[in-house]
Amino acid sequence: MKPAGRGAAGSRWTAAVAGAAGVVGAGFASGREAAVFFAPYGVWGLVGLALAVLLAGRTASRPLRVLAAPWQSAWLLLLWVTLAATLAAGGEVLHHLLGWPVEAGAATLGALAAAVPGRAGVQRLQGATVLLLAGAILLVGGAAGARAGAGLGSVERWAFLPGIAAAETARGPLGALLAALLYASYTSALMTGGANAGGGRRPDAWPGATLVGLLLTVMVRALHCSPGAGRAPLPMLAVAAGWGAGAARAYACLLGVAAANAALATTRALGGRLAGLAGGPAAARCLVALLAWAASMLGFADLVGTVYPLLGWAWLPVVLGLGGACSPRGQDI
Repeated sequence: MKPAGRGAAGSRWTAAVAGAAGVVGAGFASGREAAVFFAPYGVWGLVGLALAVLLAGRTASRPLRVLAAPWQSAWLLLLWVTLAATLAAGGEVLHHLLGWPVEAGAATLGALAAAVPGRAGVQRLQGATVLLLAGAILLVGGAAGARAGAGLGSVERWAFLPGIAAAETARGPLGALLAALLYASYTSALMTGGANAGGGRRPDAWPGATLVGLLLTVMVRALHCSPGAGRAPLPMLAVAAGWGAGAARAYACLLGVAAANAALATTRALGGRLAGLAGGPAAARCLVALLAWAASMLGFADLVGTVYPLLGWAWLPVVLGLGGACSPRGQDI
């Protein structure tokens, strides 16, 4: 018989992986989100990170009501932008590994996502990918922090990264808190939207939010200890490169697997929702992938630094339960 303590710990870990699955992907593990929303603000960025985790966990753990029709469309738009960012990140990975043009790499990933229907195996692979990504982040980020020694750095040590629409005019505490609010809004949208898609069940989002917060903290620490990495297209890949070409290639391969899996899952989800409009699931997947590839031309850095904050603003009424965003009698998204 399994000890109660071990079973409870296993359940919490399983809940953490399940809750983080919608957030921890190739884009997240690239370090770009950490570099945009938290790293530029020094210690205040860590304060904002803690508040973002608390807000996202609280929002995603509330009893869910079904999204009203206009917000169902908003959630689909959010998924589509996330798919575009995933294709862009995959293009950057293939550029690093094979030297392909970023656009060609993104197109290849989009074609793969459109061609493969994806079924239960994609879901199982997603859980395994989260575990591998979490381990890689902890290993690479923790090693970078340990090698650098003490000191998180200050705001002045970090040049203000371009394209942070959330805080272009506020680099101090206000900017850090505003960036954290928008990141929490975007993240909780992914978590609560997924729960609505599952029939409006109340999720236990705290384990997943806690895992996301831990991984973000490790990445912020690593970026502060690796000057210049925050400006790379894939910041954590630049951190891994500090340990040699082999480490960078291994991390890039893991990012590539994660990008492919996320693209498959997201394209399948969007294709299923739009099948009636596009003449069938296959045609819908092709249309979704093509439009996402076109949006990926904006570039991975601009999608995360500019479009994600805009989605955070747009989703605030849902997060706060304002404006008729939720309806007890609506239809599941």
